[in-house]
Amino acid sequence: MNQAADTKPASLSPVRQRSLGKRFTWALVGVVTLVLLGFAVVAIMINIHRIDSALQQRLDNIVSLAEVSLAAPLANMDREMLDKFTAALLQDEFLLSVEILSAGQPVAKRSRSSPASQTIIRTADIVYQKEKIGVLRVTASRDYVRQEAIINIVGIFALTILLLDAIWLTTMVITKRHIAAPLLKLKNSAATIAGGNLEAVIDTSGRDEIGELARAFDA
Repeated sequence: MNQAADTKPASLSPVRQRSLGKRFTWALVGVVTLVLLGFAVVAIMINIHRIDSALQQRLDNIVSLAEVSLAAPLANMDREMLDKFTAALLQDEFLLSVEILSAGQPVAKRSRSSPASQTIIRTADIVYQKEKIGVLRVTASRDYVRQEAIINIVGIFALTILLLDAIWLTTMVITKRHIAAPLLKLKNSAATIAGGNLEAVIDTSGRDEIGELARAFDA
């Protein structure tokens, strides 16, 4: 006796749906993120260079002032004036030490105990009547540059994150309202018609490409 073979319908795996609006949002946010991060990196590098240049300029100004102001006091070995000068220079917080030398020996020196991981040492010859009579040596901390750079980095990245959040929220609202919602309405109308209701209402009020698709579908 021939037995009829049991036939089983092939099981179809459900197609995973992907939201067009979400894909558009993530693509836009990804591109904007890369652009903003690029601008952030450039801005940080420019700020670090600007801060470092400002530090170098301050040292140059100190050296120029010393070359003019220290010649006569050092020539006369006015230690009181020299000590006052070093004390005045050390009022600048980024300076760690100020030292005035004559014939290789210190005649005035002031320093602070603040530790510094990186320093800059600048020296300048002190000339009196076209003769070198001494040397000014100043030591500055580069930690000032690092601290300012950290503040700039935190500020720029915080601003970047705020901009990304604003762009992400705005894009989500726009895509949901103008892309996802109209497509969902059109999908529901198509499903209703496919179910046998040929009188289903199709929203054709849109003035964009989705509205044109709805009108073509309704024709």
